[in-house]
Amino acid sequence: MVRLWELIAYLFTANEEDSLVVNPDENSGVKWFLIEKINEELFTDRDVYLYSKLINRVNTWLE
Repeated sequence: MVRLWELIAYLFTANEEDSLVVNPDENSGVKWFLIEKINEELFTDRDVYLYSKLINRVNTWLE
């Protein structure tokens, strides 16, 4: 069974010099990380596939 939350992903682009504003009640685990860190060591194969597709789409839009 696939849960709905497993089908939803968000990808944002931002200036890496911007600071993150943390709301401890909602997003205390949010942080910037390098795109190169999206690999099988830290994510599932399915996540790597999904995020790679999203990153490629964003890169196309930014061209």
